[in-house]
Amino acid sequence: MRIIIIGNGAAGNQAAQTIQNYDPEAEITILGAESIPFYSACALPDYLAGWIKRDQLFLRSSLDRHRVEIRLGQAVEDIKPDRQAVSAGGELLLYDRLIIASGSRPVLPNIPGTGLPGNFVIKSVYDIDRILSYNPRRIAVIGSGNIGIEAAEALASRGCQVSIIEMMPRIMPRLFDQQPAMLIRNILEENGIEIHTGEKAREVIGKNRVEGLITDCRRISCDAVIWAAGVRQNTELARAAGIEIGGLGGIKVDSQMKTSHPAIYACGDCVETSDLLTGKPALCLLWSCAKAQAEIAARNCLGEEIVYPGALKLIAEEAYGKPCMAAGLLEEELDRTGLKIIEKETENAYHRILIKNERIMGIQAVGSMEAMGPLLYFMKKMIRPSEIKRIVNSPALLKNMPWMLAIDKYLQ
Repeated sequence: MRIIIIGNGAAGNQAAQTIQNYDPEAEITILGAESIPFYSACALPDYLAGWIKRDQLFLRSSLDRHRVEIRLGQAVEDIKPDRQAVSAGGELLLYDRLIIASGSRPVLPNIPGTGLPGNFVIKSVYDIDRILSYNPRRIAVIGSGNIGIEAAEALASRGCQVSIIEMMPRIMPRLFDQQPAMLIRNILEENGIEIHTGEKAREVIGKNRVEGLITDCRRISCDAVIWAAGVRQNTELARAAGIEIGGLGGIKVDSQMKTSHPAIYACGDCVETSDLLTGKPALCLLWSCAKAQAEIAARNCLGEEIVYPGALKLIAEEAYGKPCMAAGLLEEELDRTGLKIIEKETENAYHRILIKNERIMGIQAVGSMEAMGPLLYFMKKMIRPSEIKRIVNSPALLKNMPWMLAIDKYLQ
């Protein structure tokens, strides 16, 4: 079987590895637009901070190069579903199955000044190379999602003066509720990062390069702006080929990661799938989602019929050495009828659990990850808190699962 994979990122490489594991005889071609090997996008902030060297970004591959051809620097020009072929590098390449793992890209707002030297995004190794070469000292970071927060800490660790501008009333607004978001904000501010919430960037100013940023409320002096406030799915190839695009802007796939064309699958940042907890359409721009979707797509390419249960929003990071984790839904995303919120706060840690209709729908933690792993498992498997209580109250069952006591105390 000939399988072509568009994209040399996390999803594309996981798909290739899975195909190789399940069908060593399959002929696999990976087409990567970048001219460099597969690297860890998750480690880009570490490279930006100087905590790792550039060559440490690149990941060792266990792909069999006799069966897997990796073409770097070859962007796909178009997909021809009727001929089961793609055009790349002036060649027409035939496939039996195609996997689109084309990823996403950052977007800049349509405001004055974004074309000046000193405007940056963080998506690739080259983006970090450009920032380091530019060597800014005063930086405005637009957006306070995980990319913005990681970039701010990385640059501050280099001795830069960093300001975060977030248009929503709290930082990390799609990941954390108000109280844990405030705790993370306090950690950042205690370490010298300036934060402005409820403000929108209106203009980047400067004559020949960035000299400042104007928001709704103030003028910030800076010599660089890093945009971390939005991405767009790379769906142009799919759209041009007549493949259905979902309402949220990603390539629409079914529960087997199949697109509207029966020989074409898709996975990773470029797809629109469903949310594990709500069943509603969802975009998931996480490494964990990309790899899980890629494995499903790859195995189904080979004739299996495995169902992807849905995407779960999940991040686990550190803010100046303090662990921060969020998974599932926010309070504002849930109907308050029947909603139970459990909060546990100590001097050094905060835990928040959202339960609705006897299901764990969201967990958030700052300062300690205690019990978060099992709670995440229970949320994914939709195990009811009452079942946990049943185990705790049964000496015979508890004997084999003593760690349940630690979980139970967070559900009181």
